[in-house]
This record gives sequence, C-alpha cells and structure tokens, in this order.
Amino acid sequence: MSYYRHIDFHKIAEEEFIDFMVFKHHAFSRQLSDLIVRNISSARQSNPSLLPILDKLLILSAALQSELELLIRQEEDCLIPFISTMLELKSQVGQIHFLKQSISNSSVQKIQREQISISNLLNAIRKVTSSFEPPETADELFKLCYAELRELEANLLQYFQTENTFLFPKLQSLEAEIVSRSDYSGEDSNTSNE
Repeated sequence: MSYYRHIDFHKIAEEEFIDFMVFKHHAFSRQLSDLIVRNISSARQSNPSLLPILDKLLILSAALQSELELLIRQEEDCLIPFISTMLELKSQVGQIHFLKQSISNSSVQKIQREQISISNLLNAIRKVTSSFEPPETADELFKLCYAELRELEANLLQYFQTENTFLFPKLQSLEAEIVSRSDYSGEDSNTSNE
C-alpha cells in the first residue's frame, strides 16, 4: 500500500474506490494470508529448532486469516452493497423514499471493531517475530514468511487508515445527504392516533 500513499482518495469516485477495495485490497490480502499460512506450515519442516516460534506464528496467522476473511465478508456483503445503494439514490432527482435514520454508523463501528481485532493480532505477530527480524539460524523460507508478514501488516494498516480517513467519512456524508432528501419518516401514514 505504500505505493498508494501519494494518492488523494478524496479525488477518486466512490465506484472506483469500491473496485480498488475488492479487486486490489481484498484479493491481495486473501492471497497473501493464504500464502503466509502455507509457507509457515512448510517452514516448520525445514526449521525444527525454530518450531516454538513457528507454532505460535501458525496459530496467530490462521487467526489473522480468519479475522481478515470476516472483515472482507462484512465489507463485501454489507458495506459495499449499502454504498452502491446510496450512490444510486444520490443520482435520483428530487425527493427520495428512504428511511430518515442513519444506519451507516453501526456498520462502520462493526468494521472498525474488526480492524482493531486484526491490529491486535498483527501486534502479537510483530512481538513473536521480534518486529519481523528472523533468527540467524532461519532458512530462506522462514525469512520469506517474515517478509510476507511485514508486507501484509503494512498493507492492512495503510488500508485501514484509508478506510477511516476517506471511505467512512464519505459514506456518512453520502448517507446524510440521502436522509436529508428523504420524504419517508418510517411511520405508516395511514395509522391514526386514537
């Protein structure tokens, strides 16, 4: 993600950012986390003296992979469809029929809790790996695992920052705009007060 630090995501349309999320970030994160788990499993065979470290890393990496998949599913199944709906509604002219209630905050908070969980796992991995510094006795596959873990950490942390500083504020602004144009309060207009 360091390749993207010079990009002002505020100048990229929401649709293009969604494509970036799914086709770049999600795909890359899934592939790299799969590769890391496989390589750690293989490194266990060629580094018997380092099994205590590799066993901890395998457990943490598998947990990270699971949490990452949960986060990606939340984004792809809930967040992205919601953003797409908001963008469709935004393009409509005049008043729209939409519940005058903000629902993005709960989705954003759920994703941010997953980000914290993933960050905690990354911190645990960083601690076990002595900040990704392989032992002198490590072979090349072991060193590759550490390099991949470092790359995944950098990618995820930069992506979380991009989501928190660009996507989530943009979503909340978009939703506020839609809610302000809505003619629907959520109450049945045929109900009379008795």
